[in-house]
Amino acid sequence: RRVVLVLPLLVLWANVHGSALIGAGLVGLYGATVLARRAASGARPEAAVTLRAAVVTVAAPVCLLASPYGLSLVDYYRSVVLNPTLSRLVVEWQPSTPSAMTAAFFLTAGGAIWLVARHGALLTPFERLALAATMVSGLLAIRSIVWFALASLMLLPALVDAAFPVREPAKRRLSYALTAFALTGAVAAFIDAARLPVGWYSQNLSAGALAAVANATARDPALHVFATEPYADWLLWERPELARRVAFDVRFELFSESEFRKVVDLYDLRRGWRESVDGYDIVVLEPQRHRVRNALLADGTASILYADSDATVVLRKPRS
Repeated sequence: RRVVLVLPLLVLWANVHGSALIGAGLVGLYGATVLARRAASGARPEAAVTLRAAVVTVAAPVCLLASPYGLSLVDYYRSVVLNPTLSRLVVEWQPSTPSAMTAAFFLTAGGAIWLVARHGALLTPFERLALAATMVSGLLAIRSIVWFALASLMLLPALVDAAFPVREPAKRRLSYALTAFALTGAVAAFIDAARLPVGWYSQNLSAGALAAVANATARDPALHVFATEPYADWLLWERPELARRVAFDVRFELFSESEFRKVVDLYDLRRGWRESVDGYDIVVLEPQRHRVRNALLADGTASILYADSDATVVLRKPRS
């Protein structure tokens, strides 16, 4: 009965972040496992329980559409989940491979597989499926590792207890110690964040580049700016007067496939790459985009307006 109360939360989640797709999938999976278990048991089904399970199974994906955007969200989820260009452009959307960044994930996944193989009977079918589903999602995209971490925190402790029995007093002391450690870390992180000056959060963003763009656009209000991921939002935040004159939006999930291709064509300097910056007089690039910078300068119609270790500002159409 309590699971039905998840549905309003899914509606709220769907209007906040696209990761509601994972939540809806897990809720629907729960309802389906309840129905399957009752069908397999052969026992006389309780109509109320069966009805609630059916409602949860069907309503979970429908909750994703309870938004002002309505059915257009179907294409949104399709364009995000099935967009191969996204994983090429954004690291967090790339599949998880063994590295220092993903070491904790792979160690936890290996431990989870071992624990489930030995003591999986302690989990319900849904819990085993949820653990597997979130593990697969973490393998498919780095950004989804967090959901496997949350599932592990909820489901693996019972298996750890079975694999490594500890007397209750010792277990209680360990729980208190871990809780104290977590709270201390949270308080320390809050204090550290509170003491840092506002400028610390943008210390890797070039103040010189900002000044160069601001001065150039102030002299000529007709100039338009193409800024890559780190700089587009920051320029608008620091200089609101640049609204409607800066590209591009770093919310990649809003890009169409053709828009993604233009960005990839620019970064890879594929044929037609100039179309991505056509109509923009200033291009702001990170240092690692040196190939793009050199290509823009190669035709002799552009010049470097400003450059430092954090950014390069290229003026494509010098104005008097």
